[in-house]
Amino acid sequence: MRAQPGATAAPKVLFSEDFENGLPGNWEGAPLLSEGLPAGSTGAACAKPGEDIKSNHAWADGHFTVEDGLYFNYWARFDSAQWYQAFVFCKAKGQEAKDRSLYEAEPPVFNDTDWHLVSIPFADFKATMGPNQGNSPKPGEVCWTYFWSFQKRNLGMAVDKVWVTKGKRGVNRVRFHGNFTPKEGQALAETDKDEREQLWRLVAAMKPEGLYTTFSPYWAASSRVKPAMGVLDSGGEVGNHGLLFFDAKLQAAYKSWLKQVLTEKNPHTGLPLAQDPALAIIQLQNEDSLLFWTSQGTKGAAAAELRRQFAKYLDENAKTIRSVTGELTWDYANGVCTLNAPKAQGVTGFLSKGGTFKLADVEIRSGNEYASVLAVSMDDQPLSNSGKTLVQVGTTERPPGWKTRPVDSAVEKETRKGELVLNFGTKPWQIVEGEVALTIANPSLKAAHVLDANGMSVKDVPLEAAGGGKRLTFPPDAMCVVVE
Repeated sequence: MRAQPGATAAPKVLFSEDFENGLPGNWEGAPLLSEGLPAGSTGAACAKPGEDIKSNHAWADGHFTVEDGLYFNYWARFDSAQWYQAFVFCKAKGQEAKDRSLYEAEPPVFNDTDWHLVSIPFADFKATMGPNQGNSPKPGEVCWTYFWSFQKRNLGMAVDKVWVTKGKRGVNRVRFHGNFTPKEGQALAETDKDEREQLWRLVAAMKPEGLYTTFSPYWAASSRVKPAMGVLDSGGEVGNHGLLFFDAKLQAAYKSWLKQVLTEKNPHTGLPLAQDPALAIIQLQNEDSLLFWTSQGTKGAAAAELRRQFAKYLDENAKTIRSVTGELTWDYANGVCTLNAPKAQGVTGFLSKGGTFKLADVEIRSGNEYASVLAVSMDDQPLSNSGKTLVQVGTTERPPGWKTRPVDSAVEKETRKGELVLNFGTKPWQIVEGEVALTIANPSLKAAHVLDANGMSVKDVPLEAAGGGKRLTFPPDAMCVVVE
């Protein structure tokens, strides 16, 4: 079984309350919820109409002691998506402490009724009452109670599991990398049922532990599919590199394998994987692409078919290649590729010499020699009226000391120019600062927030009105900005 962690080692947990054994004594305004829970849960605290949810008191020793770098985490859902407040009461440890302060934070608001994980840095809590007014909780203080306030509004909040961690990152996902191609003696459309059983068992085992699963069903290098089964002969010695992208028979078989794995009931959970929220990601295929080095292994009849299909989308006069939908265009003369779909628009390649790239709803200009810029709707609406758009910028990355020199290489009786790596360099990797400005034709946008590596908002950046839309000068040291 090839199960791999999906993130770094789990952070230290200082405190946890999961309601698995019911509500702790003396919780206020919070009857136990037993239906509509997230995967693996058996209970959650639910607010009474018009009342706050308040934890029990741990006056003397506190629920936990404040340290630098803490996060206040909980799962929450709402019947009505509106602002609310999270509070922690902290003080010095001991029975006689009188210097207690009330600290407040404003968590994010989610515009649906799904369960969401909320992680609030303790540094975001600020004292609104007490001697530490305006400051964050002090290391060494203890949190003796915490609560969520709705100001007498009925938001229908439910809280499932509350925990405090030292640091934010942790393992919450594993990856199953398997081979679901048919075994010897099976028909092309049949999947490996033993492999499926291993996947089903893994999902069932990870689910009650709160771990999601990524499903990786296909790797061309280890595929057991042979030309005798009816697929194209690539003439290669190993695997089926590239075939999944253009061989119709292999594509039909692949869909059949996934249908057998995803739609038949998992006997260990009672749910098909297609309906199980514990299956977080399907990695359609592993380490193969027509733009990857593995494409060099596509030969013979397969290569001939690829050339035939490729010719339909090639405009040799304009030196462009377009996708089936026309939403992707590769200008290979200038080294630029654009994406121009209603909900996602961007450009990648040698941008500085390209001037302004005008897409349907986004205009992009960059001073970077090479960069990628992408705007994606986060609310399933077209960018022209999306209420929340993620803008991402990537530039050249190199380790210090990286060094190459030009070389000529013999490849299949041809001489090709390339680069020989002389020095791989050292840590840390260095990233070229972005020089990007973009305008989104959406006048309803009002604010922009820089996100850190955890997807948390760290600072605001200005938006400017521009020709019926909004212009964003992307911060040079940022990689992701949410505009809303």
